[in-house]
Amino acid sequence: MFFVFCNAHHVKAKAALATFRLRPNQFEYIELDERDDLPGDAIQNEFMQRYGSKSIPKVFINGQLIGGGDDVVRLLHSGELEPLVKAAIQ
Repeated sequence: MFFVFCNAHHVKAKAALATFRLRPNQFEYIELDERDDLPGDAIQNEFMQRYGSKSIPKVFINGQLIGGGDDVVRLLHSGELEPLVKAAIQ
């Protein structure tokens, strides 16, 4: 399963993952600036404690942080993202 924590204007990670044509039940975009039910600041503070950075987007595949938007694009171009995606959706 994929989780992408982002703001509505973050497009890099969304665009990279969109190349795999995932079904809606295989991923979730959590747009912190659009969700009144989630404490976006608290989530980003937790990111800082766990990962040393509050920045978003943060992309998780099968519970592992794979990085932000630039990291996802880099993994896509290097061919490293596809095996991660395939393993996550099987």
